[in-house]
Amino acid sequence: MFGLVVLFSLGLWIVLTILAVKFGRKIFIRMLPQYGWAGKAGAFAGFMLLMGGWIVPWTIEYIQGMRFATEMCKQAGVHVYVTPQEWKQMLGGEEEWQKFKIWGSSRTLRDPVTYKVLPGYQEYLNFRGNRYYLDEAWSSRVLVYERTEWYNYVLLDETIFYDNQSGKVLWGYMSVRGKAPNIANNLNGLKFWLDTYPECRVDWNAVYHTSNQYFYPKNLSK
Repeated sequence: MFGLVVLFSLGLWIVLTILAVKFGRKIFIRMLPQYGWAGKAGAFAGFMLLMGGWIVPWTIEYIQGMRFATEMCKQAGVHVYVTPQEWKQMLGGEEEWQKFKIWGSSRTLRDPVTYKVLPGYQEYLNFRGNRYYLDEAWSSRVLVYERTEWYNYVLLDETIFYDNQSGKVLWGYMSVRGKAPNIANNLNGLKFWLDTYPECRVDWNAVYHTSNQYFYPKNLSK
C-alpha cells in the first residue's frame, strides 16, 4: 500500500514539475520578450521551484556521505591492539592459554526486564576517541563492546574484544556500508545514488583466524 502511495506521489510530483517548467517558460517570455534566453531561464526557474529545494540538500548530503564513507573505509578491517603473544603472556603463558575456555554461547549482561547492565560491568567503554556499548560476554574475562554510527545512509559497525581483568582492548574489526533504503518503506529509497557509496565489508576469514589466535588455539592446527 505504501509503495502505491509513493508511486502516486512521485508521478504527481513529476507532472507538477513539467507544468511548472512550461508555465515558467511562458511567463519569462512574456516578461522579457527581447531576450532570447528568457524561455530557458523561465523553464529553469519553474524546475527549481519544485525541484531546487530537494536537489541542493540532496547534493550536500551525498557529498558529506561520500566523504564519510571514504574516510571510514580507510579504518575498516581487523585491528590488533594487544598481540596474541602478549595476550598469551597476560594469561600466564602457553599452558594457561591452552586451558583458557570461552563459553559455548555468549551471554547477555543486561537485566531482561529493565535492560540495564548487570552490577559489576561497565555499560560503555571509551576507546581511541569513540564510545562503545556493552553487548555480550564470551567469558568472565572477555567482554564484547560495539559501536554503530549512521551518517547520511552510511552505516559503520565496529566490534572490540575487551579484557575485563587488565582493562585492555585486545582486538576488533570494523565494516562500512552504504545503501539506499527500500522505496516501499521509505521515500528516501528514491535516492538511488546512495548505492554508489564505497563499501568496506570486513573479511570474515580474517576475523575467524584472528579469533582463533586469541581464543581457540585448537582451531589453529586445522
